[in-house]
This record gives sequence, structure tokens and C-alpha cells, in this order.
Amino acid sequence: MNDDENWMEVDLCAEIESTLVVLKNEIKYKAQVDMQLPSEPVLFWGKPSKIRQLLFNVILNALQAMESEGILTVKCKKQDNTAQLLIKDTGAGISEHDLKRIFDPFFTTKEVGKGTGLGLSEVYTIVEEHHASVNVTSELGKGSCFKFVFNYDEKR
Repeated sequence: MNDDENWMEVDLCAEIESTLVVLKNEIKYKAQVDMQLPSEPVLFWGKPSKIRQLLFNVILNALQAMESEGILTVKCKKQDNTAQLLIKDTGAGISEHDLKRIFDPFFTTKEVGKGTGLGLSEVYTIVEEHHASVNVTSELGKGSCFKFVFNYDEKR
């Protein structure tokens, strides 16, 4: 078994920075990044590879929602016994009707051939596996905001 699949302390700030490097070419022509990370690590107990997948899927969706130069805001902080993550974009936004379905497997608002509808479904599975929470707000034409809260639970 890959060590990365084991539960361990995850540094959310380091994972964000790593994901943004991986998505550098996607970001280059789409968005300016407003990254707000504390100087100290924001730690919680989790599976690093799953957290990287969550970050990748949400940030890639945010970038794809922006037609032209937009702003991608990524913040994390430690509050009490939680690691909190905010990913916000100035993209197309999600209608209230579609917002109810974004975590459904195979649901996509993208044109045929442009998406599988599995990215956010996978995100929701990761949130559940980590006993975390996610709250999504969106406004058409203004963008979307995903807020995640991960509890720092000692070894599972």
C-alpha cells in the first residue's frame, strides 16, 4: 500500500502550494491568484493524496469557470481544532438549480466532451471520508466559493 494512502498529518498550506504549481499552466492565462496562507503550517489528520485530489478538482473547476482573466482566491487558516480552506473564483457561477446537484456523479454543466461530471463527486467523497464539511455559495456571473472545514482528529 502506498504510504500516501495512510492517515497522517497533512499540511494544508504545503498541499495548496504544490497543487498551484501543478496547475501553473492552467492558471497562467486564466487567473491571478490571491493566495492567503499563514506562515505556520495548517495541520489536520488526513490522506495527503486525497487532499491533493480535492484541491486539484476544485481549483481546476474554478479556473475552467473563468472565461478570461479572473481572480482565484485560495485561503487557509487554523481555527480552534480545525483547518479551514476557502477557494473562490470570479467565474461564471452556478445557478441555484444546478447548485443542488454539483456533487452528483456524472452531473456537469460543461458542454459534451468537456467534462465527466466526476470531479466534484470525488471531492464530496473525500470530504465525507475525512469527516469534514463543505459549503458552496455561488452567483451567476459573479463566481463561486467553496468553504471546507477539516477537524484535526488524531489518528483514525
